[in-house]
Amino acid sequence: MRKKQKIREKPQKAEFTAANLPSSRFAQFFDIFKIEWTTLLKLGLFSLIFLIPFFVVYFLMMYFASNAQDNPILIILLGYVGLFITLFIEAINISGMVNVLKKMIHGEGVLFKDDYFEGIKKNYGQFAIINAIYGLFFLIIEFSCNYIFGYENILPLIFSGVCKAFLFFLFSPLAMAVSSQCAMYEIKFKSALRNSFILFLSRFWQYLIVGLILLAMDLVFLIPNFLILLLVSSLIVLLIIPLLALAIMLISTSSFDVLINKDSFPDQYRKGLKKEGNSL
Repeated sequence: MRKKQKIREKPQKAEFTAANLPSSRFAQFFDIFKIEWTTLLKLGLFSLIFLIPFFVVYFLMMYFASNAQDNPILIILLGYVGLFITLFIEAINISGMVNVLKKMIHGEGVLFKDDYFEGIKKNYGQFAIINAIYGLFFLIIEFSCNYIFGYENILPLIFSGVCKAFLFFLFSPLAMAVSSQCAMYEIKFKSALRNSFILFLSRFWQYLIVGLILLAMDLVFLIPNFLILLLVSSLIVLLIIPLLALAIMLISTSSFDVLINKDSFPDQYRKGLKKEGNSL
């Protein structure tokens, strides 16, 4: 017997016609923020919940390292291994989040629970891989800069700066481009990775701005007091992360419209926007 399909219905928060759709992805950001701010807040709350294991491991690592008589570096190294494991938990939330954001961008209406869990079911495998690769590089660079090379002498300072620049201005944008493709299309990881270089170059300045924001957020970990660090980090995750994820998805979607959708997927071209307008 054929399974009964659930009818997808959601009361609209505003009546939309083709005439009042946004004309660009930039304008769409503000439209989504204005209309779907409660959904974005839910995504922030879920992000915060799924980051609890990360904060717990980080707190235990810093507590035991600061009170260790011998080999605090060994404790910190084990802590970083623990932080790496938590990335697989965070990938669950990212998988659900990008699917909800996709529905917003395409103007399909969001059923939060259904769309969130649909995203986990469809995307978790790929996002676990992306999170593991990105997280491994991120933690290696962070550990090397903070505990091996340091920032005290000129050569270690230069090396640490080069590593940070690589992380936030090249590797992070490439990871964003791969993630956006996996969210928007049924695509193999290798193909998404290959395409990511073209997508990154096509929106270089926008990705550069996102890289600067990520770098600024990384500076939060310089706060010495753990409780203040926890408070500031929680506010960033709750309020900033959903907006940043939305911005990344919109930057990528504008690039997809120009490079992919216009010729290969015309039904996806400028989906959620007026058919004529600015692609940015």
